[in-house]
Amino acid sequence: MKATNAASSRAAAKSKTRERAKEDDSALQKRTQDGTVTFYSSSEARKHWSKITKQALNGGKIAIIVGKRAVALREVSLTYAEMEYGASESHTDAKAAEIESRAIREIATGQARKIV
Repeated sequence: MKATNAASSRAAAKSKTRERAKEDDSALQKRTQDGTVTFYSSSEARKHWSKITKQALNGGKIAIIVGKRAVALREVSLTYAEMEYGASESHTDAKAAEIESRAIREIATGQARKIV
């Protein structure tokens, strides 16, 4: 008898979980205004983070409401230098210009070594 009660309570819990998931999905869809930006509370964003980030990566306009402010969630492309070394594009451009000018100077003065 206890086994059937436990099984039925597990089934009821699963059913409630499915119902909550459907309610959450419908609540998330209701927060879209004019089909332009989808707004999520910070709690909803935490709860559905993978779903929300996939929407943003697929071009969806997502905003997370924090207090009285909204934070946009969008894809940002990073260069290898930014990911690996934390260097910005302007920093890498400046460094490339510095290396190029040093190479020209060394070639002109005869200090450049031949690489074999």
